[in-house]
Amino acid sequence: MKNIKKNIIENSQDILEFGLDQFINSEIIKAFPIVGTVVKIGFSVKSISDRIFLKKLEGFIVHYNRLDSIEINEMLYQIKTDDNFTNKVGESLILLLDRFSDLDKPEYMAKCFAAFIRKEISYDDFIRLGAAIDLSHSPDLKLFIKNPEDEKILNTLIRTGLTKISDYAIATTLNGSSPVTLFVTQTELGKIFLKIFVNP
Repeated sequence: MKNIKKNIIENSQDILEFGLDQFINSEIIKAFPIVGTVVKIGFSVKSISDRIFLKKLEGFIVHYNRLDSIEINEMLYQIKTDDNFTNKVGESLILLLDRFSDLDKPEYMAKCFAAFIRKEISYDDFIRLGAAIDLSHSPDLKLFIKNPEDEKILNTLIRTGLTKISDYAIATTLNGSSPVTLFVTQTELGKIFLKIFVNP
């Protein structure tokens, strides 16, 4: 049993394309010391869950690195002048990435983070979007971006907070009865999500 577990852990290391130095030298890791600490622990402990977390962080970094240098420098300046901001955002990144159930979600998170850095969305909206991504199924998010008015997708995303049952309903009379037709619409959070991902 121990040998099986050892083999699984060793094989899980293969999912990482980054080595420790690549993580530590990343601008995002330099910006948030608490994230760097978690990375070092992950490489030290080498458990399966640590490797999976590092893989999610790796995906986030890859997409974060697509920000231009001006945006990165702007964020670094803000961090250097506000320790509370640094700790709050760093802790939020760790908590959200750790909760994600698949390896596609960090890409969505990175793009929301980019919008936050550009001051296109507030910190609170960034956190709400992270929670919505966590509650979603990645293929559903992809379909939502592609067909934001698709009724089936809108229904699927109700639990995420990106969509909701409309406050308006249509009542029709049929054979003495009055069935009510309910509609599902995008929430304000859903509209913010689409603004980030549709023709960014």
